[in-house]
Amino acid sequence: MEKININSLPLVKYILVLIPSIIIGVFLSKSLLIVVLILGGLSGLILLCFKQYSFAYLIIVFSSGLILSSNFTNFKTLQVQSNFKYLKVKLYGKVTDIISQTNNTIKLRVEGEVNSENFQKFATSVLLDIYKAEKALPDINPGDLILCIANIRLPRSSNLPTDPAEIQIALINEVDFLGKTSDRKIIKIWKNQSKYQQILNSIQKKLFEHLESLFNPQNISFFSALLLGNKTMLEYQQREKFATTGMSHILALSGFHFGILATIVFYIFSFVKNNWIKFLLVSCTILLFLAIVNFPPSGIRATILILAVLYSLSLERKTSIVNSLAFVLLIIFIFSPSTIFNVGFQLSFLAVLGIVLFNQKIFFTIKRFVKFKSKIADFFSQIFATTLSAQIFTAPLVAYSFGYYTFISFFSNLLLLPIFSLAISFGFISLLFSFLSITFAKIFATTADILLSIAIETNSFLAENLKSLVINGNDTVLLSLFISVITIWLFFSLERKVFIIRFAIFLFAFILLLFNLNQSEKDTIHIFPREKYIAIIIPSKEKTICLLLDRKPHQHTAIDRAMEKYLTNFQGDLWIGVSGNVGIAISDNVKKARNTKILEIPREAQQTISKILIGSYDLFKL
Repeated sequence: MEKININSLPLVKYILVLIPSIIIGVFLSKSLLIVVLILGGLSGLILLCFKQYSFAYLIIVFSSGLILSSNFTNFKTLQVQSNFKYLKVKLYGKVTDIISQTNNTIKLRVEGEVNSENFQKFATSVLLDIYKAEKALPDINPGDLILCIANIRLPRSSNLPTDPAEIQIALINEVDFLGKTSDRKIIKIWKNQSKYQQILNSIQKKLFEHLESLFNPQNISFFSALLLGNKTMLEYQQREKFATTGMSHILALSGFHFGILATIVFYIFSFVKNNWIKFLLVSCTILLFLAIVNFPPSGIRATILILAVLYSLSLERKTSIVNSLAFVLLIIFIFSPSTIFNVGFQLSFLAVLGIVLFNQKIFFTIKRFVKFKSKIADFFSQIFATTLSAQIFTAPLVAYSFGYYTFISFFSNLLLLPIFSLAISFGFISLLFSFLSITFAKIFATTADILLSIAIETNSFLAENLKSLVINGNDTVLLSLFISVITIWLFFSLERKVFIIRFAIFLFAFILLLFNLNQSEKDTIHIFPREKYIAIIIPSKEKTICLLLDRKPHQHTAIDRAMEKYLTNFQGDLWIGVSGNVGIAISDNVKKARNTKILEIPREAQQTISKILIGSYDLFKL
């Protein structure tokens, strides 16, 4: 744990006063805010005259927080809906990122404006799915402009545990709407012809060519994501396995990747003796990489933090990471307050904060109670401490934002983080040296290939065999908070005897809490309104009954992967009652994965079910 002397951390002191004043300022009316600022200014001047510098400093910082609060009053929070209503609009905007791509779909982020007959055009951002209907999917890149007819909707709050977390997807990608269109509804695409974009595209193309020359074809999709931030080649099953094991953060460029690159570049330029020249060379390299990967928000935040630390090192002063985090927070408060509400930023910030505050404390507690002198044991103890300290703050946020808590992530990070770190390091080194000699670069690339293959196989094994350690539901937040708090309490034990007693209490309380999770919901009837049907599920240990009732007769078949996955996971016998084409299609897919008995439900029975459950025939209007 980093020793924190608040008096030596001016930015931390500033932030601790600034945050409460911003919160107060948000709730004050404009007229009252002006009055408070005037009174604060006068009070500050009076205190300075009487040489009460500490109180004057507090008032000045508090007043600056009130001024900054205006940045947050205009912040537009994400709106959500519980239904499946779409709006037909004309969408025009700039493609800022390609999220994923298959033979039949492209998912991209568009920033621009929408227009419709029902409302005036307004600026917004959309996560847009383009489907292949008749022609071929468009050749589209970040920086291009697109004009199309699209159906958009607000993110939908999940009503099924296996539903995609649309609210969180929208928050992470920083969009207001989710949309869909097809190739035949695209009116026009304007390719970005700027010299700057052409240079970046050529560099990206050259780097990808080097990837193909250096690495095993089976690993190209992973190295493309890990080194260049291009996740379009990753298959859905691959993403799903990384999500199950809690290793999704590896696939998205973040401070982890930028930190590895900065360390490598710093050592490459270690022959440069002048600190300021070295700072300039490393900074230029990091900024160039940031431009090549299209300025992802996580990359921008990581770059700011890295450059702040490098600047402090160039001054040859002792750098406190806590102070650097406070500096990043201050920059965001001033220039991009909406970033504070981004889940990706929150996870990155809290992970670093957890490591700074608890990493060394956990490590030394392990060394105190488990005597070892092996460097290998020391290394894995450090990885254990880093993983655990990062999860102390991030696990409750993950549980709240994504609705699950995974114990696999602890084991996967402990086992795989060192391997992925080495694979990414060797991958970056081989990519850098490939501009000098492909043959020489392949030496590092071969090592990176071997390490990555081991990590991927291990991750797949954990995902397939430890699925039961993933807990979904409303109780996950309580469980994650409990584990985080008791972990801090456990590793702050000063004596071996105290540690053992606390560990025994932890195990007993954990087993008791785990045993009682979701007990009240086991035999409850669940109603899940879906876009084209209603699902009624009656679970029990021996037999689960599921009724899939189409909203309208003669509906076309539909795919609902979330429902299929949900039904597949039930223990015991599964009976599915269907009333139309949608239910038949879903039940047929479930039958491929597990033993299922399928029954047809007549229309009269549907009306009776509706009357019994909600007292009327309006079940299908839900």
